[in-house]
Formats: sequence, structure tokens, C-alpha cells
Amino acid sequence: MEKLKKISKIMNVMFKLVLLIAVIQFIMRLIDLGTNQIALLIKNPGAEYIKLFHIDTGNVEWHFLREQDMETKYFIKGIVLAFFAAVLKLAESVFLVYILGKLLKPMAKGQPYDGTVSKSLRTFGIGYIVIGIAENVISYLQAARASHTLGEIRRLFLPVTVTETTVQYSINLGFLFLGIMIFIFSFVFRYGEELQVQVDETL
Repeated sequence: MEKLKKISKIMNVMFKLVLLIAVIQFIMRLIDLGTNQIALLIKNPGAEYIKLFHIDTGNVEWHFLREQDMETKYFIKGIVLAFFAAVLKLAESVFLVYILGKLLKPMAKGQPYDGTVSKSLRTFGIGYIVIGIAENVISYLQAARASHTLGEIRRLFLPVTVTETTVQYSINLGFLFLGIMIFIFSFVFRYGEELQVQVDETL
């Protein structure tokens, strides 16, 4: 029992560190977004096109020897995608720390079948699937944007110089498998909770 309490305290400290790191990373992403992209919008209020020396496609950054014009509406879409990607990463960390904290709490008290663990596991499984879907959607949109950007870059050169531009995108289904496994595992704990209730009533 005492060992569980010590483990609980150590894990709680680790959860707080993970959350702190996630918040710092989120703030750094916002600062980078603000200084590199939003600053350009502020410098060019009402402009139809934004002059760039580089284009960030989400995973790859292209640098140019001279200025390039990008339509402001298209440029803003890239900022929105980058912002939602940063928010999703933060939400994922917060959700993970919250659920793991809820799972650890009854176990630290020596009551792993107190009736809340199975619910937390189900929430974890469903939440993990939802976050996985959201990550794939954002990743696809960024890949689509990158493909469009590469097409624009290709037009700047002679067709014989750049004959083809491609962006590879693959769907990550690992989250689906893990989420379903956690969801199924929650019913194992639910069965244990029901047995615990029967034992308590018998005693």
C-alpha cells in the first residue's frame, strides 16, 4: 500500500512535468507562428498577396533566392492549420495527463476496482480515437496544402527543369487499434468492479 502511494506521488510529479513541457512547446509554437507568419500579415494589412522569402508547407520549409508572392487567403489557411495542429498537440497532452491521473488515483488508494477506472479507460479509448482522427485530418490538409504549394513552385521553373512534384501522405491507423484495445480492456475492469461489489456486499 505504501509503495503504491509513493509510486502515485512520483507519477503525479511526472504528469505535471509532461504537462509543463506540453504548455511550453505550445507557447513556443505560437511565438514562432506569430513572429514568422502573423507578423507578415500585420506588415501587409489588406494586401491581396504576401511577399515571402520562404514557404512553410507544414513539414518542409522551402527557401527562395528571391521574393515570391502568395495569395493572402491561402497564406492565412496555412496559419490556421498550424494553429490547430499546435492546439491539438496540447489537447492530446492535457487529455493524456488527466486520464492517467484519474486511473492512478484509485489504484494508489488500493482500490483498483472502485467503479471509476473502467469509465476512465472507456473515455481514454474513445478520446484517443477522436484525437487520432483529428491528427490524420490535419496532416492530410497540410499535405494537400504542401502539394498545392509545390505545384505553384513548379510553375516558377521551366517544365524541363521540374517535371514532377509529389507529396507523400499515409494514414496512421495505429491510434484506432490502440483506442479499440483500451476500450475493450475497460470492460475487463468493469467486470472486476462488479465482482468487487459482490464481494463487498457478501462481507
